[in-house]
Amino acid sequence: MWGIRVIVPKKYQDQVLNELHQEHQGIARMKAVARSHVWWPKLDQCLEQVAKNCLPCQQVKNIPSPAPLHPWVWPSRPWQRIHIDFAGPMKGKMYLILVDAHSKWPEVAEMSSTSAANTIQQLRSLFARFGLPEQCVSDNGPPFNSQDFAAFMKSNGIKHIRSSPYQPATNGLAERFVQTFKRALVTSEGSGRPVHHRLASFLLSYRNTPHATTNRSPAELFLKRALRTRMNLLKPDGTARVAEKQAMQKKHHDRRAAQRERCYQAGDAVMARNYRHGPKWLPGTVAEVKGPLSYIIQLKSGLIWRRHINQLRDGIRKQGPMEVSVSARTHPADTVHTQLDDTAHTQLEDTAYTPSDIGAHEPLDDTVDAVTPSNHTSEPVVVSQPVSNATGSPPSTAEIRYPQRTRRAPDKYIEHY
Repeated sequence: MWGIRVIVPKKYQDQVLNELHQEHQGIARMKAVARSHVWWPKLDQCLEQVAKNCLPCQQVKNIPSPAPLHPWVWPSRPWQRIHIDFAGPMKGKMYLILVDAHSKWPEVAEMSSTSAANTIQQLRSLFARFGLPEQCVSDNGPPFNSQDFAAFMKSNGIKHIRSSPYQPATNGLAERFVQTFKRALVTSEGSGRPVHHRLASFLLSYRNTPHATTNRSPAELFLKRALRTRMNLLKPDGTARVAEKQAMQKKHHDRRAAQRERCYQAGDAVMARNYRHGPKWLPGTVAEVKGPLSYIIQLKSGLIWRRHINQLRDGIRKQGPMEVSVSARTHPADTVHTQLDDTAHTQLEDTAYTPSDIGAHEPLDDTVDAVTPSNHTSEPVVVSQPVSNATGSPPSTAEIRYPQRTRRAPDKYIEHY
């Protein structure tokens, strides 16, 4: 005896253990009864071993405590790993659910049948839009266990990962979206809209809403941009503001450019901007009009340049046979010849008298008179060609007659020369 407990010899220990476990009580109850009656070394270990080796006790035992959580590795880029599952039946319809593991971007396709052929057809359409993923996670449903589906995954280089049976947590990303999708369709039934309308509205809202895990919307991670919704109408449109500013900029720029609108045709004489060594402007001729503001210029040296209209100026025109000298309080040796072109406009140019001309003419008064050439006669000179005035009004058609007296320069100008 050991106190009130009997020390059982090794020969009778198995019989005592069978008596204690006869009613298939748990380990704790067996230990409580044994500690009131018997004892031998390692008694507790023997009781535990008897309970573990009892098949009826193991068959009715509860499931063990959950294993430590082992989350999926977050992919580094979109469409690297996808999770697929079926939702339904809902109103007699089945839906194929696909969720991207990186961005949480969902895709929902209505299925007339959940056969492997229809599933492959829907996946082929999605892969045509977004490309082939590297991994595909699914449960052990009949379409995903078929040989056709396995051959489709293998031929496209996709690793097919199937979750353990009756362990939906392995494919938790798709399972959780199935729950969200069902709730959204049920709660929107009272709106009176068709199913496809409600489904499209739900997907647009879900894709543009920040996800609880990534804190960013699926559209931002998948498409690298936010989707435009009706909520964007509440905020100012930055594009419209930029367009308005550009219109104002063009208005102010064109106002200055319209002060002198220039346009050249082939054969016009121009001065082209020189970006090489030498003069800043070189004379040339328009060889070809390449666009509204672009021209091909041929220089007198034979070089061909392409210049913008901002890099061109009007060229020097040749003087016509008819010139009229005009003077206004200037030296008698400085006269202004008026050249009349084909459009009846005048172009003024400063010229100088030779010493032989000085003695043949007298200084002009303040009025604008025309001086005859050096080989003039005493007959009056009549200018019948109309000359436009400075104000732009039509020129007078009346004949201009001059006195017949001979004009000569003062002596002081002769002495000067």
